Amino acid sequence: MTEMNGFGPENYSILKYRVLYADTDKMGIVYHSNYFRWFEAARGSYMRRRELPYTITEAGGTQIPLTEAGIRYFKPALYEQLVDIKVWVSDITAVQVKFAYEVFFEGELLIRGFTNHAAINVGTMRPTRVPKQFEDALNRRETLCGDPYL
Repeated sequence: MTEMNGFGPENYSILKYRVLYADTDKMGIVYHSNYFRWFEAARGSYMRRRELPYTITEAGGTQIPLTEAGIRYFKPALYEQLVDIKVWVSDITAVQVKFAYEVFFEGELLIRGFTNHAAINVGTMRPTRVPKQFEDALNRRETLCGDPYL
């Protein structure tokens, strides 16, 4: 992990999410790929809570697309459960940001995952440095808490 002020598991956000019927398969178990949608929701909330939604970064000419993702399943999430999706920045380099995620139900770890993202220039679609504004936001603690998502 890159050592910077606010990076790491101690600077996290938690998004509460009620499992929808549409998230599940016929058995009432969350379909495996839906966890990646949850990661995206938690990551977006993490950035909004640090006063820098992706729309601002993109308006500045930089996108942060996904380049790699991984997940480890311990126990399934089930229909109607209210889960906590914990997200934090686990690593950052000049051109990449890695987010880590854990999904809990009533304090029990269900899922652990990650996503890697590369900074690219919108005009050239080539790698670029992670914008200082984005990096500064990642260093901040939450300032807007209680971001709702279902």
